[in-house]
Amino acid sequence: MKHFLFIAVVLLACMSLCNAQCHTENMKIDPKNPGCTDKNGVVHPFGSQWKDKDCLQCSCSDSTIECCAMIPQYVGLPEHCEVVVNKEACTYELINKKDPSKECEPTGAIL
Repeated sequence: MKHFLFIAVVLLACMSLCNAQCHTENMKIDPKNPGCTDKNGVVHPFGSQWKDKDCLQCSCSDSTIECCAMIPQYVGLPEHCEVVVNKEACTYELINKKDPSKECEPTGAIL
């Protein structure tokens, strides 16, 4: 029961922070460019979405680019735990460095 309560509290805390790792950039309107230019100089059509090499999920509107992190940033991660990120697939694992058979339980995360 304690684990269920812990998970419920963490999930509720995360819901209130769900846009904490998002950012929006205003675009300079260029009539010759029918879309959004990302930080790497790639043009994306208006209304499109893409994932970049830093695991940001981005979208293009007619005036802004909005990008949100796909990997949570953990708060209160014990020292014996680490986040291992696979940037190719934008997946992650919490690993217990002392004993991989045991779970790591952070106190919170920012999505």
